[in-house]
Amino acid sequence: MTTNSAERQPLITYDPKRRLGKPRIRGLQMTAGDVLKYMASDMSFDDILQGYPDLTREDPLACPAFAADCEHRVLSRPA
Repeated sequence: MTTNSAERQPLITYDPKRRLGKPRIRGLQMTAGDVLKYMASDMSFDDILQGYPDLTREDPLACPAFAADCEHRVLSRPA
């Protein structure tokens, strides 16, 4: 069973007092941006999970969904 973007969103959290308020995965130190950078540098999904054992299989999947939702909100904003 796959989860959709809305179901993944609760995995991304914000706290202005941690990591400069950047969106983080489940309150961990790992930011959504960190995971996206790893993916962009051709790091495999399994390598990310192996290198960061606190992450679950759903956590890295939430990051591209989060980025896509952010882009959609920016592009959908009225002029």
